[in-house]
Amino acid sequence: VDRLDLSPEELRALGLLSNARRYLPIEVLGAIPNAAEVVSELVRLSLLDRGESDFVSVPQLLRGSIVFPRPRPDESAEFHKRAAIECRKLYGLGRTTPQLQWGVEARYHAIQGGCQELVPDLGAFADGALGALRRLVNDQEFDSAKSIVDRLLVDYRTADVLELGALTHAHVGEFDSGLALAKECVGVEPKRTWILTEIGSRALHINRTEIAEECVRVAKGTGTDSTFIAVLEGKIRIRQERPDEAVQCFRRGVEISDHDAWPHFFLGRLLCRRGDLDDA
Repeated sequence: VDRLDLSPEELRALGLLSNARRYLPIEVLGAIPNAAEVVSELVRLSLLDRGESDFVSVPQLLRGSIVFPRPRPDESAEFHKRAAIECRKLYGLGRTTPQLQWGVEARYHAIQGGCQELVPDLGAFADGALGALRRLVNDQEFDSAKSIVDRLLVDYRTADVLELGALTHAHVGEFDSGLALAKECVGVEPKRTWILTEIGSRALHINRTEIAEECVRVAKGTGTDSTFIAVLEGKIRIRQERPDEAVQCFRRGVEISDHDAWPHFFLGRLLCRRGDLDDA
């Protein structure tokens, strides 16, 4: 940036917008004279991206590779206040998936700008967001779910959100972050070991055995046991070609099962393979 012949207004705009997490309307730059012309020039220079509804953002390619001018504290506070106001307007349009994302951004900018009066009601937002997340997860629209849950996790890390986040990350192939969220979820509510076994089972399908083993270790570390844990551990032992230990795991699952038929199924199938037909 230092090598470009940019005006003071263009430098200010870049410095301010580098603090935004997503595309914003140019009204957030209202303190800069001729903001529309400034933005147009920066877009022409490929220093800003113009998106839907003419919202603008610093290109992701430039983030982390360019040191942007740091705005003065008063300029930064004013920018975040304007951004919070604009995001609140967009959030107020409804409770669909895109609007929920604007609610998170309004909260972020209001807190950054020190204007608590502009923070949206988190309780109402969280209720709406959770409903949207559950619908998206149930419909297996995990890309859309991830865009909401990642923003919601910034400020609202309840067990429900962490569980949905872990499941969503695993479904889009981000197993390491999915495991981290599942661990945090169980740390909040130890009874939710199901999410660990779900992450572990999916990881095992793509040969991430180390992820599956860590899921079992953490789940058993809560001091509880379940058919889900026993079955996952048995599958891991089969993958590791340790059938005797797998039989023990599945038998443990059968012993503690009330209504879950899966331990019986996996034990019977493994015993058939070993030739123990009567037992199977």
